[in-house]
Amino acid sequence: MAAASLMSACGSVTAQEPKTNTSGSSSASPNGEAPGEPDAHGPDPSVANPGDGPNSGQPTPSEPSREPSTQPPPSARYMVTINGFNVRTATWDDALEGDGKGDEVFLSVGSKMLDSTGKPVVDVGGTDVVHRSVVMGDTNGQNNRLACGSRSTPGGIRDGDWCMIERPWELDGIGPQPDRPPMNVGEVTLTQGENSFVVSPTIWEWDGGGAGYTEWVSFFRNAVDKVPPGTGGGTGTVVLTAAKLGLDLALQLGDLLGTKGDRPLGITEQNSDGSSKFNPYIVSLTYDSAEWLVNHNPYGFGNGVIPLTYTDATKFRGDYTLYLMVRRIG
Repeated sequence: MAAASLMSACGSVTAQEPKTNTSGSSSASPNGEAPGEPDAHGPDPSVANPGDGPNSGQPTPSEPSREPSTQPPPSARYMVTINGFNVRTATWDDALEGDGKGDEVFLSVGSKMLDSTGKPVVDVGGTDVVHRSVVMGDTNGQNNRLACGSRSTPGGIRDGDWCMIERPWELDGIGPQPDRPPMNVGEVTLTQGENSFVVSPTIWEWDGGGAGYTEWVSFFRNAVDKVPPGTGGGTGTVVLTAAKLGLDLALQLGDLLGTKGDRPLGITEQNSDGSSKFNPYIVSLTYDSAEWLVNHNPYGFGNGVIPLTYTDATKFRGDYTLYLMVRRIG
């Protein structure tokens, strides 16, 4: 139901606000030792004064010197997953439902490791920076789909459905999967002050074909290089959008209603010519912000869980929430 060429623009989607105060502090501790207290009685007379010998010029014991800390900066290993999603309202569909009953959707998640200057350093999870799930929905006559939704016995997504886990913030021992929820976005080592992991989770209404998905992949490849260094602090400021980050790239699509082709959930109507914009979420994790997340529950779904809601313009109707989870694994 969606296809069109995409071009540079800025758009907006509404991010969910945390249910609790997000001003917590990072659990990271500073390096080095605290400065020592001076000896109130002066230097110990039994200790030779360095100023009297070959080491002259060094501070006396009353002015203790400190060697530079040789401790490495703190680091830890984390896993990021998309545990599932729920559907407040399904998308607009044609009356004949030729592609299956209800919605058919797939996840597409861009991810990239950046160094301290914001430059990409290594791809995560393979040679491609954008990972795509299988299509989920009605499996009737569709061998390559994953059954999801309650519209019919073989699936089909409708209002009120959960996929693939009814309470995506509780995995209940379910291991991460490469191409379906809980979908493994990446397992990364984050080191304080040295790197960050940028993730852009999206969900798409499948219709088969169209240029929209290809342009999204191109968008992320270009946009990730423009994420400002140091984005993602230790106090919960980890979820932004492309526009809020000041990126000069966001997806702008033509009139999609009634047009065959894949399209993202969360498109908006903001242009006088009837075209719509898609402004994806950007989640930026540093060591400090990842530690903050795994030790706090800012959205009320448990430590490390971030709900990301993509709401369509009225004429497209869709309203889906993804559940991203950050876990410390080493």
